[in-house]
Amino acid sequence: IDGNGPFVRKKIPSPLAQRNVWAALSACQSNRLPRVEATDELPDRFVIVYDYVPGSTLAQIAEENGRLAPNVAVQLIDQICEAVQELHQHGVIHRDITPANVIVAQDGAHLIDFGIARSYDAEADVDTHRFGTRAYAPPEQFGFGQTDVRSDVHALGLLLYYLLTERNPCLLYT
Repeated sequence: IDGNGPFVRKKIPSPLAQRNVWAALSACQSNRLPRVEATDELPDRFVIVYDYVPGSTLAQIAEENGRLAPNVAVQLIDQICEAVQELHQHGVIHRDITPANVIVAQDGAHLIDFGIARSYDAEADVDTHRFGTRAYAPPEQFGFGQTDVRSDVHALGLLLYYLLTERNPCLLYT
């Protein structure tokens, strides 16, 4: 490990590990994404070591402060869009962009938690697993099609809605 730390070590059961996602994340250059320091194969687990990003989640910030001022919300969304754009350029769909998966550090917003991220598969009709935070996930993520870059854009719009209103996006559909 070359970095100075601190680091996060994540162990994923081998059958569930999306190795191509972690390889793509290793190639990403955005400061808005954690840098992958190392990966390793254990007999039954895939291990990833990546940078720990200190700060508070957007969920914590909204809970403590209420809705954000529009200029602050737009600035944070712009920073998250930097991270998402870099992921998409490397063929990765995050699929879980939520207030809990964005850390606000001293230098701004960082996208974290790639547990359900996947590479786009042009040949697939639907995603193989139904995952995500229902309030931010598009319908295709729950068995109605395949997720693609539009799925993350959908989540970004709902995240901005949440930051400006502090209302759960699920309320939009009731």
